Amino acid sequence: MKTSSKEMLEKMSGLFYARSTHYRYSKHPEFSEKYRNGRLAAYDYISDLCFYFLQEEKHINDRFKEHIVEQMEKYSTMNDSEYKKGLYDALNDVLDELHKISSI
Repeated sequence: MKTSSKEMLEKMSGLFYARSTHYRYSKHPEFSEKYRNGRLAAYDYISDLCFYFLQEEKHINDRFKEHIVEQMEKYSTMNDSEYKKGLYDALNDVLDELHKISSI
C-alpha cells in the first residue's frame, strides 16, 4: 500500500532529525566544521519543510472546499439556465459529501 503524504512527511522528519543529531553532537574529526554546518543547515531546512507541509496537510479539506466555493462564485455571474443549475447541483453535492466525510 502506498504511504500517505502525512506518513511520508513524518518519516522524513524523524529520519533526518536523527541524522542531524549525529552531526549536531558528534565531535569526530572525519568532517570539517564547515561541512558539518552545511549538513545541519540542510537538515534544518528539511525539518522546516516537513513541518510546513504537515501544517498544509491539516488544512487540505478546508482548502478544497474554498476552491469549490470560489468556483461557484465565478459561476454566479452566469445567466440562470439548466447548465448553471447542473453546475451548482454537482458542486453542492461535492460540498455535502465533503461535509459528511469530514464529520466522520
